[in-house]
Parts: sequence; C-alpha cells; structure tokens
Amino acid sequence: MAATPSPDFTAYLQAIRLKGVCEAIARNEKYQRWENSYTSTDTVSKQREFFDMGLMVQTWQPKQPKGKLGEEKQEKIERLAVLDGIRKYALEHVLLVGKPGSGKSTALERLLWEEVQKTQTGASPFSPAIPVLVRLRKYQTSVLEIIANFFVSHDLYLSETEIENLLSTKQLLLLMDGLNELPDDKARREVAAFRKKYPRTPMIFTTRDVSLGGDFGIEKKLEMQPLTETQMREFVQAYLGNCSEQFLRQLSDRLRKFSETPLLLWMLCLVYAQQGKIPANLGKAFRDFTQLYDNQHELPRPTSLRSGFLKPDQ
Repeated sequence: MAATPSPDFTAYLQAIRLKGVCEAIARNEKYQRWENSYTSTDTVSKQREFFDMGLMVQTWQPKQPKGKLGEEKQEKIERLAVLDGIRKYALEHVLLVGKPGSGKSTALERLLWEEVQKTQTGASPFSPAIPVLVRLRKYQTSVLEIIANFFVSHDLYLSETEIENLLSTKQLLLLMDGLNELPDDKARREVAAFRKKYPRTPMIFTTRDVSLGGDFGIEKKLEMQPLTETQMREFVQAYLGNCSEQFLRQLSDRLRKFSETPLLLWMLCLVYAQQGKIPANLGKAFRDFTQLYDNQHELPRPTSLRSGFLKPDQ
C-alpha cells in the first residue's frame, strides 16, 4: 500500500511569516520586531534588548506538605532560558507553568516564529515536524478542529484525517496554549486523551496553575521565573531610554514586586511614557492602560521613546 503523501507546507510557512509582517506594519506588534532582531542596526539592537528579555524557567517542584520535607527525593532543579527549556523537553511533552503575564503565550508565539524560519532553512531540531499554535481557549469540539482552523487561517486546507496522519507520523510540533482556558471537564478529558493518543508527537503545553487545572499527566514541568532586577532595568532602559532612571526612582516597592512580571512592567512603562509618572497603585495603572489602549489604534513604539516622552499624537 502506497504511503500517504505529505502536504506541501510551503504556502503555510510563508503565510505565517507574511501575516506576521503585515500585522506588524499595520499595528506595530511583535512579529516585525522579532524579524528586525535578525538585522544589525543600532535601533534594532535596542529592539532586540527590549523583546529578548532573557526570560528563564526552572524545573517545577511540587510544594511539600509540612512535615514531609526530605522524605521524598527532590529532583535536581534545572534552570534554562525559556525557549531552550521547552525545546529540550518537547519530544517527551512538557508543561510550561506561569502566572498571567509571565510570558508563556509569548514564548510559544516566539517559538512558532523561530521554528518557521528554521523549518524553511532545514535547521529545526524538530524537522520535519511543522509548528502549529493551538489556542485551547478556542476549544469547541476537538483539538483536531483547532489545528485545522489554524491551518486554514494560514492558507492550508487539510481534512481531520490528513491531520491525524501527520500526528501519527510525527510531522507536527504542537504548541498547546492555555490548558487552564479549556471550557469544562469534558474538554479537559478529551485533551488528556489526545495527548496520550499521540505520545510521539512533540507537544508543549502552557497553564497558569497546576494545582487548579491539573497537569494532564505531563511529567516534565517548567516554571516561568520572575524578572531579576537586572532584567527589569534592561527592559526599562530599552523602552524608556533617557527617562529610565526617573521611572525606576518613582517605582515603589509594591509596584516593583508586580514589575517582576513582564506584561505588568511593559504596562507601567507604557503608561509612564504617556503621562510622565507612575500610577499610585496597580488598579490605577490598569485603568490608565485600558484608557490608552481604547483611545489609540497604535501603542507607542519602544524605539520612539529613547529621547523622551511620546505624545499621544505620535
């Protein structure tokens, strides 16, 4: 019996790349900045510093009940750059755990982008596996449906039977974002069964909290680490340039703790860039950020902030 021919992924890979570039041009979003990070101008160097924050993960350890410390052998803690960690363990399935805004979804988007580039050049460690971003919040009937819809949105039309064949032959790399966003227990059981059905297909999952949503039987877990003081300073310098020291001086101890989360630090920087001051508390920061986001089609670009504050009409 003749083997089923593999689909031509050329258009799919190109569509991901071009879609990202077009969205970046239109909305000043992250794909263009990532593409720019491969060039060597001084401005782009700043962008590379801004977006490559050096986010780290370490192997997740369950909390020991009181009185149990030392009774069970603890796994040696391993600390890795986030993309290195999830690449290392994708083949055996890995769960990336982290608070909201810690960079889990962004890591998967960045991995999708990088793997598309590497696949097209033959440099991917998962070759011939093709990366697919599976947003589990869109779950309605099956994982296969989400995968098929992602392909359709990037110019590739495959039946569920064709996708099942690709999964069975290890031709896909699944980036499964948001286990905690599945709608109900039925969906969780179906996703767990899907994972077990395709143990040889490399998969990376994300979730906010293992204790709330479970680990779906995934043994290897990596936990997003908060930003260090050095990472925070580098981020602020890249975003605010000459205004970074004023920002850091205004940052209270409480807000500094919140700023260990990349999304919240970016939000504070953006509000500061518009207003010239840091909100008194996190609640006001959220309100000010929401107002800015609602009022502007484009949010300020980090490289535009190097010489001072950005006015609303810029």
